Amino acid sequence: MENSLIVLKLISVVYLLLLLPLYVVRSGREDKLEISKFKMTLSVTFCAVGLIGSTLNDFSMYAVFILFGLMASLAGDYFLIFMDSVSARFKAGILCFGLAHVFYIVAMVSTVGFLHFDVLVSIILYVLILYFTTRKKLDFGQEKYVLYIYGMLLVLMTVKALSMIYFSPYAMQSRLMMALGATLFMASDIFLAKHKYMKGSSHYRILNSITYFTGQLLIAASLFYTFI
Repeated sequence: MENSLIVLKLISVVYLLLLLPLYVVRSGREDKLEISKFKMTLSVTFCAVGLIGSTLNDFSMYAVFILFGLMASLAGDYFLIFMDSVSARFKAGILCFGLAHVFYIVAMVSTVGFLHFDVLVSIILYVLILYFTTRKKLDFGQEKYVLYIYGMLLVLMTVKALSMIYFSPYAMQSRLMMALGATLFMASDIFLAKHKYMKGSSHYRILNSITYFTGQLLIAASLFYTFI
């Protein structure tokens, strides 16, 4: 186990201090195909971390569905490379990430079940988001209904991860990493929406990349600490 943690820390250092900064700095400055290599390297890396973490958990149902979620996100990352040019690829990316949230939710529900608290808070938060988007008169175009469903899954996944802090049987460090990872995932989508639909600053795209890839790494790495 100690060797596994050393490997995780080494991967995390390279991931957060080398690969992610290179991707962020070069985004928008180089050919999209060239940049996509850095993006997919980051995605493959968090999947590899999830796979190692799953072996440490003897491929429990929880760990396997977390791994499925990471792999669905990998597919989503590929499709979103074309988000600015091919609408069908963007929709495919949304569907992949929606599936990732379903896998994450199933993983957490397999551990602690569904709580009324999760549903109630998710509904309240989702209604507030819908109210905000309506007030801002955001135009989601052809992706409108797909994004509404996706948003519901994203909110439910995040709320469930936060409630796991109090109700999960796993070690506190794992619970906190999962909760923080899910929260960063949600933040990344907010930054992406500001960039794509509110014509926000390019800084939002940078914040999207930082929060998303950091969040996914935390979700994958949380599997290393479930029983510590």
